[in-house]
Amino acid sequence: MSAFSKSLQTVSLVVVTVATSFADTMVVGNSTGELFTRGEFNVGGANISYVNFGWAIGALDDRSSDRVLAIGLNQGGVFQGNIRGADNLPADLPNGEFGSGAAMLSVAVRPDGHIAFGTSDGAIYMQNSTNLLTEATGYTGAFNGVPIFATALNGMDIFPDGDLLIGGQTGEVWVRDRNDISQVSSNLAEFGEAFLNFGAGEPIAAVAVSPSGNMIIGRGNGGISTRSPSDPGVDISTANFGTNAPIKSIDVLSNGNVVIGLGDGTVDIRNESNLTASVDSAVLGASVDAVKVTSNDNIWMGTAANLVFARSGTNLNTEIGGTDGLNFNAPITAIAAFTVLPAVTEPMFESITRGTSQDTVVLQWSSEAGRGYTLEGDTSLGGGGGYSVVSNGIPATAPSNVFTADTLTANGAYRVISNPE
Repeated sequence: MSAFSKSLQTVSLVVVTVATSFADTMVVGNSTGELFTRGEFNVGGANISYVNFGWAIGALDDRSSDRVLAIGLNQGGVFQGNIRGADNLPADLPNGEFGSGAAMLSVAVRPDGHIAFGTSDGAIYMQNSTNLLTEATGYTGAFNGVPIFATALNGMDIFPDGDLLIGGQTGEVWVRDRNDISQVSSNLAEFGEAFLNFGAGEPIAAVAVSPSGNMIIGRGNGGISTRSPSDPGVDISTANFGTNAPIKSIDVLSNGNVVIGLGDGTVDIRNESNLTASVDSAVLGASVDAVKVTSNDNIWMGTAANLVFARSGTNLNTEIGGTDGLNFNAPITAIAAFTVLPAVTEPMFESITRGTSQDTVVLQWSSEAGRGYTLEGDTSLGGGGGYSVVSNGIPATAPSNVFTADTLTANGAYRVISNPE
C-alpha cells in the first residue's frame, strides 16, 4: 500500500448542508381572531397554517424552541390564554387553554418556556409551558391572576434571566422577579414596587428589552425612552414624537436600533443610545399597531388598515418578499416570529445553532483526542464553487468540538475534515 493511499485511510469526512440564512416562520394575528402562518420572505404567499378563533387576538409571543405560539384572546367576554403549534394552528394542544377574568393584552415567554399573560385589570398569570391549567414550575403563585398592578398591562417583555418588564396604562413600569410577580426583581429592590412612573398622561403602550439588556419604554403621548435596569431613573436617551404620533408598537434589531410603530401611520428606526436621530423611516398609511423583528433583522409590520408589510431592517423601503402591503382582512394586532434551524441527522454535525448575532453559526461535532480538524465552507451550494478553508488546525477538545463560524449564504454548506494523527 502506498504512503498516499495509507494517509487517505486516516482521514474522515463529515459533511452537512445548512442554509445559514434561515427564513423565519411568521404568525400574524388580527382583531377578528384570525391567525395566519407564512414564511418570512413570502408575505403574499399561501398560508402554512390558518385558524379563526372568532375573538380578537390581544397579544402573541413565540416559543421557537418547540414552535409553540402563546396567544392572548379577548372579545365579547371571552378572555383566554392559549397555546397552539405554529405549523398547525387549528389543532388544540393538551391543556392548552385557560380562562381569565379580563382581556389578555400582553404575553411573554420566559427562557424556560413558561408563559406570562398580562390582563386589562392588572393581573399576571404565570402558567406552565406544557399545561396552561397549572402555574409555572418553581413559581410562587400567591398573587397569580390577582390584579395587583391595578391597571391595564399593555406591554410585557422578558429579560435574559427571566425577569419580567411590565408596562401599565397609568404610566407605571415594573421589573418583577421571574418566580414571584409580587416581588421586585432583586437588582431593582431599592427602587420600590413601582420603580418608574411616567404619570397617567403618559400611558405605557409598549416595552422591549434590547440585546444589550436596556429597557425601551414607549408611551401613548409619543414619548420613548431607553433606560438601564441598573439605573432606571435616568434616561440613556429619550425622544417625543408628539401626541399626534403616539407609540403603538416597538421591537429592537440586533444592533440596538429600535423599530417604532406610530399612530400617525409611520414607522421609524432609531438607535437605543440616540433616540433623537432617525436612522430610517417609512410611511405605511395607518396606525402601525404591530412590529416584529425577525432573526435575520428584517421587519414585519401590521397596520390598523388590515395591511402587513415585510421590509429590510437596513432599508425600510425595501420589500423582502415581493410586493407587500397585503390585506389580512382586519386590523393587525400582533405578529410573532419563529426562528427555523435545520434538522441534524447522522452522520452530520451534532448540532447547529445560531450564534449570538445573525452573522454567526455555532457548529458542534464529535472529536477524537490527538487529532486536528479543518472546517471548510462552500457558498455556492450546487453552483460548482467548491469548498474553501474557513479555519485550519482546530485542535480536538474531545469528546466534541464547538466552533463559531461566520455565516455563509442562503445556499451554503459546511464540512469538517479530521486530519491524520
